[in-house]
Amino acid sequence: MKEVITLQFGEQANYVGAHYWNLMQAATSDAAASAHPSGALSMDTLFCERDGGGGRGARRYTPRALVFDQPGNYMAQGDPDAEEEKEQEAEKAEEASVQWNGQQVEVHRQTPYARQPPPLLHESTPRYWTDILEQPYGAQTVHGISGVEFGSSLGQMATFNEGRNVFTGMNAREDMLEGAFRNYAEACDQLQGFQALSDAQGGFAGFGMAFLECVRQEYPKSPIVLYNAQAARLQQIGVAGRVDVAVALASALEQDVSMSVPLFAPPRVAGLYGGGAWMAANVAQWSWGVVAGVQGLGDVVDCATRQRGFRVAETL
Repeated sequence: MKEVITLQFGEQANYVGAHYWNLMQAATSDAAASAHPSGALSMDTLFCERDGGGGRGARRYTPRALVFDQPGNYMAQGDPDAEEEKEQEAEKAEEASVQWNGQQVEVHRQTPYARQPPPLLHESTPRYWTDILEQPYGAQTVHGISGVEFGSSLGQMATFNEGRNVFTGMNAREDMLEGAFRNYAEACDQLQGFQALSDAQGGFAGFGMAFLECVRQEYPKSPIVLYNAQAARLQQIGVAGRVDVAVALASALEQDVSMSVPLFAPPRVAGLYGGGAWMAANVAQWSWGVVAGVQGLGDVVDCATRQRGFRVAETL
C-alpha cells in the first residue's frame, strides 16, 4: 500500500478540496470499486482508516489531509467518532430510564437536523466550504491560520510574502511538521508522496509554499504535485495579484516542486463553489490512476513531463 498525503492552503483551494474529496469518496465506495474492471480501487491511498466508534467494529475513512484556512472561512467540525459515542451513551441512558420506571414507554426521537443539499452550479455560493463536504474531516485535519500575531494585514495575509512570514513565525515557535503531519507520515506503510492544493495568489500561496519547502527538506526524493487554484482569470486581477502569481510560480520552481498544475475555471462556472467543482474534476482526473493502482504519484509526474529527470526550471 502506497499512501499519499494531501495538503490544502486557502479558501479557493479548500472549495476545490471539498469537491475533490466528495468525488474520491464516491469513486472509492464499495459499489464503485466492485464495478471497476480491475477491482483495484483503494481508499487507503488517499484516506485513513480508523475505528468507527461506539464499539460496533465499524470502520470509518477520513481524508489523509491537512487543511489550512482562516477560521472565518469554515465551520468548526466535531469529531464524528466522538459524536457517535455521545449519541450511543444517550440511547443507553434513555433505555435504562425506561427499564427503571418498570413500564412500557413509547419513545419518540426527533430526527437530527438535515444539512441542506449543495446548490447547483448556477446558484449562490455556500457560506462555508465545510457546507459541501459529504463526510466531515478527521479531528486532526483542519487548522485555522491568522496573521494577527505576526502583524500581517490585520490577520488577512493579503500577499504572498505576508503568508510566508506568518509561516516562518509559526514554524519558529513550533515545528509545523510535528503533530498531525508527523502522525500521518508515520502511520503510512509506504508513503509515496504529496499532493497540494493551494490558492494561486495571496497569503495562503506564500504560507503553502513555505510549508512545502519544509516538506521538501524532510523528503528530498518524494514527488510533490502542486495544484494552484486561481479564483479569477489573470485579466481580472490587479497588478499586485499578478505579481503574487508570478512569485508563487518562481518559488515552486526554486523549491523543486515535482509538478505545478495551474487550475482555472471557465467564466460560466466562476466563483468559489462552481469554479471549485470544475477544478476538482480536473484534479480527480490526475488522481485516478493513483487511486486505481495503475500509476504511482511519481509516474503521474513522469507522464506529464514526458521524460524522467525533466525540470521546468532548466528550460527557462
